[in-house]
Order: sequence, then structure tokens, then C-alpha cells
Amino acid sequence: MTAITETDVPACSARGSTSDVGLSWTGAVVFVPDSPVAKAPAQIEVDRRLPVVLYMHGCAGIDQKNDLAWAKYIAKLGFVVVLPDRFARANREPSCHPQHSEAVLQMRREELDYGMAQVKASAWADPLNIFAMGFSEGADTIAESRLSGLQGAILSSWTCRTVKALSLPTGLPVLSVRWDQASPWRWWSDGETHCADKFMRREGFRDVLLHGKGHATYEEPTARDAVTQFLRNNLAHGAVVHGRATSVS
Repeated sequence: MTAITETDVPACSARGSTSDVGLSWTGAVVFVPDSPVAKAPAQIEVDRRLPVVLYMHGCAGIDQKNDLAWAKYIAKLGFVVVLPDRFARANREPSCHPQHSEAVLQMRREELDYGMAQVKASAWADPLNIFAMGFSEGADTIAESRLSGLQGAILSSWTCRTVKALSLPTGLPVLSVRWDQASPWRWWSDGETHCADKFMRREGFRDVLLHGKGHATYEEPTARDAVTQFLRNNLAHGAVVHGRATSVS
């Protein structure tokens, strides 16, 4: 079977003449099933269209122990996982609270839109099985977007106090994964277990609380199990992915 590669994909020129958003895509980190080696989008080579998770990192950039760990784990489940890199762009202004920058938040929204357009245009992506996952600032960006064409969204350690409303399409399955006690970084969360209650009546919304104080989520078995089941349960048209939650590490 002829391999499907990034070179088969037409260039996406959205905002290309006025923004360097494309650098967040060309500088992205990618993991594919059956390979532990990180790739660039241009190096993706698979023999069929696969489910995709577009992963948005937090304010400090792509983290080895959390973001890359999640990407490798999800790839073992049978997904292509793409992590656009905000710090591949010229503006590397810090944005972690309390040094919050509206300009950076606009950049993150731009990266999400651009990355999603690239995924949808890619010959290696199953267009019926595209998911978005974000951590912290990346999760906020997804929560406040109006993305269409998704099978589901995962919000890991989203800033509960900041996200006043979910802009994602009504009825879209959404998995929230948070800690149930106040973080030592007070600006991350109000530490209230009921802060997502306003979304509980939203169709398809599920909130998973991790017990204790924390921010990163990957090392928690409860989080990994919830993400695994969410992705598998929301695959469209009987798409087949491999791996078992108990065997992925």
C-alpha cells in the first residue's frame, strides 16, 4: 500500500502573509502509532487515514513529563498526536499567570485554528475522528473556541475561574480533568470542586476530579483511564484503534 505523507497535503495559507502562525505547525511535535520517535508534521508517513488528537500545550511550552507523556500514550492507542509549538514562533513572550498576556492568548487561538485546518487538510487524518486536547492555557484556548468538525474535546487542568462559558459546539462530548483542591499556584484554580457545575447539564460534558493538589495530570491512573475511555467511546463509524488501557505505559 502506498504510504500517505505530509507531502500529499496542499499548503494551508491562512493568515500566512501577515502572521508566522505556520511556524507553530512546522515546528510541531508528532507521535504516530507503533513508533516512539518524535516526528515533524512533514515526516508523518502512515498507510491509512488515522484518528487524530491535536494537543495544545500549556503556557510554559511542551512539557516532557506531562505533554509529551500524554502524546506518546495516546499514540499507542492508535492515534496520530500533533502538538503545535507556540515557542517556535518569533514572539516568545511569557504568558503564565499572573503575567497573563492577551496578545499571547490571541496567538494560541490562532494556532488552534491553523492547526485544525492543517489536520483537516491532511491525507493521513481521518476527518471523522478528529479530537482536540489541551493542558492548562491550551485547555482554556480549546474551551473558548468554536471549533467544528470535532468528535470530542479534552480539557486537562483548565483554568476553571477563567473559562466562564464553553464556546465549543453544543452537544460535543467534552471531558474535563481537574484536581479537587487548590493548586499551590493560586491563579490556576479557585480550588472549588463545584466550579464546573455550571457545565454539568451540558449534553456530553463529564468532569473527572483528581484528589489532591496538582496541575499536571498524566501520572494519575484515573486521568489516563478517563482519557482512554473517552477517546474510544467517541470514535465515529467503528474506527479501529489498538492498545489497552492496562497495557499502555
